[in-house]
Parts: sequence; C-alpha cells; structure tokens
Amino acid sequence: MNKKSKSIDRLTHHVAKESSYFTEFVFESLAQEGKEVQREKRVATNKRIIEFDGFLSDGFPKLSDGDTFVEIKYANNPYAISNCIASYISSGLSKPLVIICLVDDSKIASLKSHPNIYVLGASYISNLINNHPRLWWVFVASCSLDNKVLYDESTKTIHVVNPPIAAAILGKTFSLEEKEPEELSFICESNFKKRIKTFHNPAIIIGNGVSIHFGSDLWGKMSDSLFDYLSPRYVDNVNLVKKAIGDSTYSSTSMSRFTIDSNKYDEALFFSVYRKYEDKMHDDGTLIRSIVKAKQRFIDMPLITYNYDEFLEIDFEKHAHRIIKPVSSKRSYDKYSEPKIAHVHGFIPFQTPLKKIKVVLTQEDYYKAYKGKSWTSEIQREVLTNNTCLFVGSSMSDLYQMSIINEIESKYYSNEKPYPWKCFALLCLKGLSPKDIVAVFNYYLNKGVYIIFTKEFDELPKKLLELFS
Repeated sequence: MNKKSKSIDRLTHHVAKESSYFTEFVFESLAQEGKEVQREKRVATNKRIIEFDGFLSDGFPKLSDGDTFVEIKYANNPYAISNCIASYISSGLSKPLVIICLVDDSKIASLKSHPNIYVLGASYISNLINNHPRLWWVFVASCSLDNKVLYDESTKTIHVVNPPIAAAILGKTFSLEEKEPEELSFICESNFKKRIKTFHNPAIIIGNGVSIHFGSDLWGKMSDSLFDYLSPRYVDNVNLVKKAIGDSTYSSTSMSRFTIDSNKYDEALFFSVYRKYEDKMHDDGTLIRSIVKAKQRFIDMPLITYNYDEFLEIDFEKHAHRIIKPVSSKRSYDKYSEPKIAHVHGFIPFQTPLKKIKVVLTQEDYYKAYKGKSWTSEIQREVLTNNTCLFVGSSMSDLYQMSIINEIESKYYSNEKPYPWKCFALLCLKGLSPKDIVAVFNYYLNKGVYIIFTKEFDELPKKLLELFS
C-alpha cells in the first residue's frame, strides 16, 4: 500500500476487512432510501455484481427500465476502475452498470467512457455519509484493525482514532455526544435485525446468566461450592489450598472432581444447579422465556448452550406445548430434527440426574472438549461461520469461547467478502458511565463482538424479544 498517496488498490487482510464493511455501508444506505438489493450475481472474471430493481439515486441520469447492475469498489485508483469497466464490457452484458467507488470526481472523466456504464465517486459517497451518519459511524468504528473508540473529556464526545482508509481519504469521521452512548447499542441492534431479516439465519448461544432466575449458581459460585466439599474431610484450609493450586475456577473444579467421592461430587453438582429451582419460577419475564419465544418464531434456529440444566427445555414444553430435544453429541445432533438444543458442555437432567451426560467442568474436561475437531468446538465453529450469532447470558470472558470467535473472524478475511463477519452479544452494563460504556464497547468491538446492551438486568428479556421481532 502506498501510504503517501493513500491508494487502496492493493488488497491486504486489513483492506479486505475494510472493503466488506464499506460495501455494507453502501448497501445499508441504499436500503434506507428504499433501494433494496434483490440478488447477487457473479459475472466477468468472477467480479461481484449486484443487481438492483430500479435505479439508485435522485439527481443521477435516469437509466432504462429494468434491472441495473452495481459494483462497489473499495478503491480510489482510477486504474482499478478502468479494469472493472473493461471486464464488464468484455462480459457482453447489455444492462446498465453503475460503479460506486472512492475515486475523486476530477479523475472520473479520464476513465474509458461507455454509454451504459456510470461511475459514482467520492462526492456520491460523501452525500451518502451526510444522509446516513449513523451508518458511517458503524463503518468508521468497526472495520479498522488498529482503531480505537475513545471518550474525549474536553469535548464530552466519543470518537475514533486511526479510522479506516476511506474515512481518511474523504475526510469524513464521526463522533457521538456523551449523552448518546446508547446509540452504540442501537447501531448494533439495528444491524442484527437487518442481518436476520436479510439472511434468515440467526442462532443463539446461551450462557450461565439465563439460568440465574431459576436459582442456578453462577459459574464462580458453583466452583466454590464444589471446592467447599473438600473441607473438613479432605483438606484443613480450603482457601490456602485454593491459592496453592492457582485460585482459578478450572483448577478448583479439577481438584474437587478428583478428590471427592464420585457420588458426592455428582450430588454437589446437581445441588449447585437445581437446589433453588421451583416450578413456579416459569413466568413471562425471564430471558429463557424470551429465547423460547424467539425459537418458536425461528423454529430452525440453532440453539447452543453452555449450561448443564434443562430449564429451557422445561419452559419450552410449558409455553410452546411441545418437546425440544436436548442433544450433546454429533450423533444425536445429526439424528434429531428441530426443535433441539445443543448442550456443548454436557447435560444433567432434572428428573434423572444420574443420567448426566459428558459434563465439561474441569481443566481436563475443557482440554478434551476443545481439542482438535471435537463436536463441542466444531458445532460452535459451524454456527459462528454460517449464522448471525447472538450470545445471551454470557460474560464473554471464557478463553475457549473467545479463541473460537477469534479463529473464525481471522479466517473470514483471508479474501474479499461481500459482507463483514460479526457476532453479537446481549449484555447489561448496569452502573457504567458513558466513558465506561465506550471502553467496554471498544474492548469487544476489537474482538469482533458487537454488544447490544441495557442498563438494567430486568430489561434484557424485553430487549431480546425486540431483536427477533
């Protein structure tokens, strides 16, 4: 890349990511103007051509009736556009072509003219930015690999440092006022809705947080509860022993598992999951109920859970009046049709706890579950690659979980893509200041996770339903 001229005609991993986000910005802007994409075609040396029903913008020469081909080029080099024009001419297609790019308007006149080909350059993109500033923020804040979304104390605004190349070329960055941090969430929420409307392939990945309403212990508390079984029979001072082995949930559960009698261990695990549960807890204001309603609407939507409990299965039967099958292996997942839910870390049935299946809890369990091409990791890779995934009830802090997200995101940009890769997480950011919210948002953004947040925990179930409405 020639940094001096800011040319972006050479595709790199970095530019591939920016290009996909730029394409999404143009698509979304056109869609908001009532110009939806109808279908995608590939013509002329496998160039990506988008076919629109009707024309693009007021004030541009009216084309003949019928479809128009559109190609979006993340390039400001006239030579790259000339190649695009030559490729289209050689294809022999007769329909009009509009090329949307970043070439300065003064250089467009030098391109090879053709009566059926039109080029929209930098000024057209600038107009789109002026008309759709929030969509431009998504591009500026999301796609650069080395950007930072920061809070400016002096101006009380949220802005981007190290913006993508297109923003630098056009001189078009964007900032949010301090009072608008919720706009960050709204942008992600709108994008999630748009994606599941366009692609019809959502998936929900469920964490421990959805089970708290039903009395299940948090992961850390469950680990402490199991470790407490060691005293007084097996150890004298549980706190000192815990520090001696690393003081982590993984090491604590491992020592508990290999020290306590297996029956007692299973009993303690069941107790941590179900001890507070009552049938009357199934009301209409829980995250699990919202997931059930979303699953009813998108019955083929994959559900993956890290939880051992069957609270969702019980609630699904109560509310949907049908069985949702819990599965915990590739064989059972392939065998059963929807509705089903994949327990990737194992399963402890409420009525028959002795029939627990492959509970992943200790360090050794995790090593085995995520080693190589195990079903636990492969099913997560599959949905993260092929679906618009929403994490619910997860703190997004598990190293195994984040390593898979990082792997999928990195592989995706090995070549040019029409849309950027994204996964989403529904979180509560209770008590956080605008500066704190920006810091958290940026932390996840740079990991490929787009957070949709509320300020209160009891707002989460309603927000989830809105996402699937």
